Amino acid sequence: MYNPKGQNMGQQPQSFFGGENGGSDDAMQTQMMKMAGKMVFGQAVNKLEEQKISSWFSLDPLKVYFDVTNIYVAQKLRIILLPFTIRNEDDWKRKTGGHDFGNEELSPKGDPQAPDLYIPAMSFVTFILLTGFFIGRTSEFAPDVLGYIYTKSLFLWILETAILKGLFYFMGISGGSQSPPFFELFSYTGYKFVCLCLIVLAELLFGTLISYAALFILGGLYALFFFMTIRMHCQTGNTLAEYQTDISLNKKTLNFLCSLGQIFTMWLLSIN
Repeated sequence: MYNPKGQNMGQQPQSFFGGENGGSDDAMQTQMMKMAGKMVFGQAVNKLEEQKISSWFSLDPLKVYFDVTNIYVAQKLRIILLPFTIRNEDDWKRKTGGHDFGNEELSPKGDPQAPDLYIPAMSFVTFILLTGFFIGRTSEFAPDVLGYIYTKSLFLWILETAILKGLFYFMGISGGSQSPPFFELFSYTGYKFVCLCLIVLAELLFGTLISYAALFILGGLYALFFFMTIRMHCQTGNTLAEYQTDISLNKKTLNFLCSLGQIFTMWLLSIN
């Protein structure tokens, strides 16, 4: 049919998305949607991989070991150097609270019996510097001396902690359902550097004889602190009497020997 305006009535109007180019436009849109989907999926996968990798190397579990205050540091130093002043058995136990129905162990900021890594780290660095100063004062100092002392001390510290972790695991010494965490043991074994700093100072100020006396006295005090602290992981009952009857002789002996071993490792670390 002829239209007065010159248009053929039988010819269909072209759609904006259709017409002769409709097929190619649809293919282009499909391709763009596929590309967008791949980009979104790729970003999601990359994000998950980054989160997984960051979880492997996350330092979040260590944050609680540095949650300390000046009051905590003073109280902890007193417990380490004067453990006999704590005569009440309950004062050796960890305090609980928090949101886990009150059963969550408090951080060092709220519990002087909680382990921390601040005191071990600071005393470790101080011990390295004091030992280097002592060697430089008594003999010719070389720059690599500090590196040797650092490497030796850190190696013995980690090795001792790993051995104790293995012994406690195989002997079934646990706090609840598992053996003490590695960093918790790393903290307990690291407190000996507080005593070692005092031993080096004694040798600097008063000589070798006094330093050996300091090693004997401070080593004994630290062994007592270590024994009482680890005892709480051996204890299944709520009282000392239950501990003495419930815990096997092997576990008691292991705890005692590991505590005495602290004196030996202190002696090893003091030899440079």
